[in-house]
Amino acid sequence: MKKNAIFVHKAEKVRYTITLMQGRCPAEKYK
Repeated sequence: MKKNAIFVHKAEKVRYTITLMQGRCPAEKYK
């Protein structure tokens, strides 16, 4: 149960990061 919760939390973080990256100019990250 705990492992699953951690996995979900990680997935949420990744999704949040991707959304953030998409919201900004992609070139900004690789500058």
